[in-house]
Amino acid sequence: MGKLWSILGKLVGSNNPPFITAIYCGSEDLTDVDLYLGDFVLEVHDLQQNGYECNGQVHNVGLRHFILDAPARSFVKCCIGHGGYGACEKCTVVGVYEDGRFNYSHLGADCRPRTDESYANQEDRPHHTGISPLQLLRIGLVSLFRLDTLHLVYKRVLLRYLEALVSWEGYWNPNADTVNAISTRMLALIPSCPWGFKVVRQVR
Repeated sequence: MGKLWSILGKLVGSNNPPFITAIYCGSEDLTDVDLYLGDFVLEVHDLQQNGYECNGQVHNVGLRHFILDAPARSFVKCCIGHGGYGACEKCTVVGVYEDGRFNYSHLGADCRPRTDESYANQEDRPHHTGISPLQLLRIGLVSLFRLDTLHLVYKRVLLRYLEALVSWEGYWNPNADTVNAISTRMLALIPSCPWGFKVVRQVR
């Protein structure tokens, strides 16, 4: 099965639809981040330096933010993936493996927020797997990367909340009619959900 990875752009403050910046197509997942981002970085760097000319007027060009899921962020930033010990992208907390998953709630005195400067200097060396080609652009590799609510909230916190509400023994357990009502409403949402949200399933 072929692989298709795209880089899309969107003009801030414009009603124009997203546009294709670059595309990778191959039989396997790409492992060389320099190959994937090379042309993109060079073109953006040129636009940063020289601007974009349209109808005789030169416009300044900058990057507002990057929107990617967790695996893509770790790939382009060259950092530990979301299942690693030092994977948090916003602070230096070290995960603890408990009950089959990583727990990042143990915030000690040595846990510090990540900053663009500390990331560029690779002060937390175990967090990094290499040097991202994006560093050529001198942009914030912490502040410009948004954490997506799909995976953090809707596929994690909300899902675990519903599982706990139904499965854990306690006074909060809803009756069968309430569970069926929740399931019916969730399943009814499927046709209106974007592709990435179509993980709605029946509550049991």
